[in-house]
Amino acid sequence: MNKKESYEILTDVGNAERKALTSKNEYNQNDQYSENHPNALSNGDEAGKGLNGDSIGSITDITERKKLAAKNVFNQTNQYKGPSSITTSLR
Repeated sequence: MNKKESYEILTDVGNAERKALTSKNEYNQNDQYSENHPNALSNGDEAGKGLNGDSIGSITDITERKKLAAKNVFNQTNQYKGPSSITTSLR
């Protein structure tokens, strides 16, 4: 077997695998996945996790975050105030 035959066999296997794997993928040239795809945006479903306006995360993420925030004593009107100055010198 010479190198050209090996290369052709490898190319054939690669092409067959690519076809098998891309046929399982729901995204394609006409419906490409990106940061702007509905399945990437936080729009009230479980798929989207990315930032969409002031919303971020899936519907479960948003719901759970609201539940936890309701239990927290710190909020927009009662914000946590840390030390007014932090010393980092080694005196």
